Amino acid sequence: METVPQNTKPNNFDLVTLDKNLPDTLDAWAEFYFSFEVSTSQKSQKEQKRDMNLFLSFMSKEIGNLESTNWTPRLTQSFIDYMRHETDVKGKRRWGDKYYNRIMSTIKTFAKWVHKYRPFPLD
Repeated sequence: METVPQNTKPNNFDLVTLDKNLPDTLDAWAEFYFSFEVSTSQKSQKEQKRDMNLFLSFMSKEIGNLESTNWTPRLTQSFIDYMRHETDVKGKRRWGDKYYNRIMSTIKTFAKWVHKYRPFPLD
């Protein structure tokens, strides 16, 4: 078993045990991440979860599964392209820059956290 620092309280040195049997899927990692690592307000967490679900939904459609080994820089770039070019029924960009930046911040922070414990492939 690996140990993962728990950052839910300032100066808390308790450790959370990461079970090696944890499915290596991004939805499982996200559940663990939001349970033990994220300490923002409930409103922020709701927005972050919505952002994560948008990415996970995109990945599931593109790849067909949520296995963490399938999350590559190429997939992230495809997600970025999707968000920049997706339009609504009126032909306007679906996500404005502010929303886009928040989504990417959520995804990037999550990716860095997962990468610490299970490095991603770099291709």
